[in-house]
Amino acid sequence: MEKTFKRILIIVFSLLIMAMAVGTFVEQRVGNGRALQMVYHSWWFITLWTVLAAGGMWALWHARLWRRAGILLLHASFLLILGGALITFLTGREGTLHLREGSRASWFYLEKDSQPLPLPIELRLDSFRVRHYDGTTMPADFISYIHYYNKGERLGRPTEISMNHIFKAHGYRFYQTSY
Repeated sequence: MEKTFKRILIIVFSLLIMAMAVGTFVEQRVGNGRALQMVYHSWWFITLWTVLAAGGMWALWHARLWRRAGILLLHASFLLILGGALITFLTGREGTLHLREGSRASWFYLEKDSQPLPLPIELRLDSFRVRHYDGTTMPADFISYIHYYNKGERLGRPTEISMNHIFKAHGYRFYQTSY
């Protein structure tokens, strides 16, 4: 029974790895929204993660690995990350905000809705640049420099948003995904 269960967990883990690889290719070909719909937010992908998490907890308990602090902390951190991802999935809203240099916006569009939703702040794009990989014309990063406002009053200094630098304000996270 135990060997069969371990094999099932290995198969589920392998399927998750393959699904994430497929999701990456789908995202490159047809965009983030389609990859979320087809892979990352699909019932079967969530089911795979649930089975892996439940199986991991069972294995941790059954093998009495909870007695070893290092292993317990490692597995607990995985569960904490998955729990955070689940909360974000259930309560988060993902949308799009388009800005041009010098323009301001105080609303965004939900991924699957054309109705604008208000933001608690207003963003202004000061400037934008593309950083390329050394010696090539291949983009390595898209970088936006913004100011943000609350009721017309500028808050803070200019802020950088890039693919690798998230801007957080008033419970929202802003990512640079394209240009």
